Amino acid sequence: MDGKLMLQTVDYIVIVVMLLIPLGIGIFFAIKDAKRKTRVEYLLGGRRMSLWPVALSIFVTYQSAISLMGFPSEVYQHGPMIFGMYPGVVAIYLLSYCVLVPLLYPLQLTSIYEYMELRYKSKGVRLMATAMGIVQTFFYMTVALLAPGLALEAAAGIPFWMSVVIVGVTGTIYTAAGGIKSVIWTDVFQTAISFIGVYGVIIKSTYDMGGIRKAFEINKEGGRMRFDSISPDPRVRHTWWNTIIGGAFMWLTPIFNQSTVQRISSMKSLRDARLTMAINIPVNLFYGATIIIMGWCLYAYLYHIRCDPIQAGLLTNYNQLPPFYVIHAMHAVPGMTGLYMSAIFSAALSTLSSGINALATNTVEDILQKPLKSVSEKTALAITKVVVVIFGIAIIAMAYVARSAQGPVTQMSTSVVSLFGSSVVGMILLGCTVPWGNKYGAVCGALVSLAINLWLGIGAKLYGRKTLSLTPVPSDQCFNSTMEEIESHFESSTRNSTQYYTVLNKREDELNHFPDEFSPYDLSYQWYGFIGVFLCYVIGLIVSRLIIGKIKTQTDSKLIIGCLRRFWNMKNPDIVSSSVDSDLSLHEI
Repeated sequence: MDGKLMLQTVDYIVIVVMLLIPLGIGIFFAIKDAKRKTRVEYLLGGRRMSLWPVALSIFVTYQSAISLMGFPSEVYQHGPMIFGMYPGVVAIYLLSYCVLVPLLYPLQLTSIYEYMELRYKSKGVRLMATAMGIVQTFFYMTVALLAPGLALEAAAGIPFWMSVVIVGVTGTIYTAAGGIKSVIWTDVFQTAISFIGVYGVIIKSTYDMGGIRKAFEINKEGGRMRFDSISPDPRVRHTWWNTIIGGAFMWLTPIFNQSTVQRISSMKSLRDARLTMAINIPVNLFYGATIIIMGWCLYAYLYHIRCDPIQAGLLTNYNQLPPFYVIHAMHAVPGMTGLYMSAIFSAALSTLSSGINALATNTVEDILQKPLKSVSEKTALAITKVVVVIFGIAIIAMAYVARSAQGPVTQMSTSVVSLFGSSVVGMILLGCTVPWGNKYGAVCGALVSLAINLWLGIGAKLYGRKTLSLTPVPSDQCFNSTMEEIESHFESSTRNSTQYYTVLNKREDELNHFPDEFSPYDLSYQWYGFIGVFLCYVIGLIVSRLIIGKIKTQTDSKLIIGCLRRFWNMKNPDIVSSSVDSDLSLHEI
């Protein structure tokens, strides 16, 4: 196979245009809102944002380049069981629609961590949660920025550092210029580009292979269409148990994330805020199915041309497979590869812009709150924009440092979110479900949860069982075929599969075989979110109960989930708005 195919001129033009449009959107809102120089306008869009843009913005923020590259690679390496996380995701969006948004929207929060101070009456708890949330968001943004860098390096030979800088700087500029409005409306544009790019690749490649049915047949024979993993062993990488339960608890972190709460608070009404969650259910299911199908197309294509580029040494990382597949499958259609690369960049930009906007909000609202009270609103807004730029530069630098990280980007992102975010989720759930839960229980639960999760995560990296992959496709044609021969191979090849599938079945048996001695370092990464939330919540309950008689605890009913107020004999409050400074007297921890 010719491993040196490059992007064509028209592909570069498409990519440049797709990068310039977000910059234009940012400049437009910077000029349009020049007279509304307030942080409420900059961070929350004046609390007048519309339903559909916000709903799509929430969707594309967490379905980033990580999923566009990671899910197809995951299907190729481990099969499609990762799709099992989507029932858990749907459950969390339903929970959000029914109880979480009705709890958070009336509070009119700017920062999600304001809730910590309101609920636990402690600035210390708020700052601790803010620190954990910033770390989680920062490292998730780093992983999100890695994906397009790897893509452009693999597909076009452009240096990794250059592509990271281009994407990072673009996202930083339009976020700093236009604030939340430019982020949300750019997300709408990027959602469309993502779907168009992916479906363009699916349609073209399946047509060349003789139709989607043929692609499915190849995947079925290759073990890439098995959804039957129901093993109760927590060490198995993906089963229905850990993907649904783990996916649900992992997805609580994005729901209780600054980016989501910021968007909820920017809405015109509670009704619209709830509907954003409802809209995300079908959109996420459709998107999940789409990128799994793309993974099947990737496997079928590589099998047809009999070339695994990793085994052949053409690539060094499985995360580079999707762009490799696209640039070879789409080479005959000028601009098609550029459109797919633009989809990856768009997804990365949406996540990056939302992340640095959230990081800046947490910094100025949670950490610099008191110092900024003594300055003018114009100065405070300028400082906010400077913080956006600082975080953008820091994430670019960290992405370059993390370039050598190995393993599927889906696993890296899920691990980062679960390890750091689950403790914050546990603190919030303790506060909003149990009125006698207190700051001591929240702090103890969060610290123990974080410590154990980090121990498991770091231990798994150092001492855990290495993850086995399904048998890769044959690589005997990687250097023996021209692109013209590969195309004719689609029409004439037959699969000599007896020996190949004997090896494949043997590999599948090895995947689920573990030593009799149980090691916690072999736990599937899918369980980290559940373990973190469970430990934080249970330990928080125990500690709170032990000291409940020694401190006075009085919880405002508006901070408890509505359906639980009757259970705890609490009255439903009439809420207009809420602020940390005016509604509650606060004490340091």
